[in-house]
Amino acid sequence: MFAALAYVSITGHKPYQDGHVQQVVGNIAVAAASLMLLRLLDGHASMRLSMRVRWLVGAVAVSMMVSTLASPRVFIAWDRLELYYALALLGLSIYLLHRDDDAPGAAPYWLAIALVHAAVLVEVVFWLLQLQGNGANASPRMPYHANIRHFGYLGYLAAAAAIAVALRWRRLGLTGLVLGTAALYGIVQLGSRGALLGWLIFLAAGCGLAPKDQRGRLLAFGAASTLLAFGMSWVLGELGLIGGGSLIDRAQHGEVAAASGRLPLWTDVLKAIALHPWWGYGPDGHSFLNCCGSYGPYIARTSQAHNVLLQLLEEFGLIGTLLIGMLVNHLARSQARPRGWFALARADDETRWLVAMLIGLLAFGLVDGPFYYPVPLLIFAVLSGLLMASARRTVRFVP
Repeated sequence: MFAALAYVSITGHKPYQDGHVQQVVGNIAVAAASLMLLRLLDGHASMRLSMRVRWLVGAVAVSMMVSTLASPRVFIAWDRLELYYALALLGLSIYLLHRDDDAPGAAPYWLAIALVHAAVLVEVVFWLLQLQGNGANASPRMPYHANIRHFGYLGYLAAAAAIAVALRWRRLGLTGLVLGTAALYGIVQLGSRGALLGWLIFLAAGCGLAPKDQRGRLLAFGAASTLLAFGMSWVLGELGLIGGGSLIDRAQHGEVAAASGRLPLWTDVLKAIALHPWWGYGPDGHSFLNCCGSYGPYIARTSQAHNVLLQLLEEFGLIGTLLIGMLVNHLARSQARPRGWFALARADDETRWLVAMLIGLLAFGLVDGPFYYPVPLLIFAVLSGLLMASARRTVRFVP
């Protein structure tokens, strides 16, 4: 069901976002409701929440509602708020489904992410070949995305998930390597520097968390898939089959830093935040800044802030961002008690790779928009639910 949900959400993407958010919200809400029903029928949907969690959840909900109602574009903000609510329900449903000791693990989800990406990548490659052969007569827009580098959001998640599959299931080592290489090839060929940054941070985090006997395998898989991906892109470019816009081409033109061009945008965003510091502009506040008023030339050219922290400050202001941070921090700390996340990640393969994947995604989110677009947010919600469930199962067995 998760693979079908991800595929339908991706293939339903229009060149522009009109109507797409509402469609994905519906997909996610149906999936979350279905999972909740399964747990209710099974009698395992009960939860005990501390008074502090209840107060924090209530405070976050109230602050989000205030930011939404105070938004200059309430109806657009409300659509975005529905997306966040559906994602929260989905993450909670995944947690309830997988928190018990006999529950299935995360590896099937990782495999689904990589396989869905591979299926979509095939059409993207055919589009690139058509573009190379027909020039101006080819479709001007990449399938499913208005910006070709948006494909890097799914590419990073697929690459990390594929390598996690190879490390978790030894018998699927070759499958994981092939799927990881395919995902990285998409990143290289379409020129997503942020996705490459996320991938390198994933490898670094995995090396820091993995025991010595797994560190070597991680580096071997990571190095092999990365070199193969760059090699494929270079060979296809040299043969004239697929070229233009790749990371290799961008490096040759001096476009190396993942944050190049971001600093002027972030400066404009900070100036806009300073005008409404407490409650922000409501969910999807950047779209208001983009279309209405003179908030800066760089804001006018972008659909999102290219930084998850600035995005939160734009949407919910200092008050909402602080409350969200307090809630996330409390849930994360309480779930890993008494051993802590480092001990859990060192002790359990599944927890380790989930932590590394989310660390890489967070690094990616500091220079781009994986926390803005619905499809990477969908996968983020699933991975977060799986991580919290894995921590609950693991903490009982860590000495």
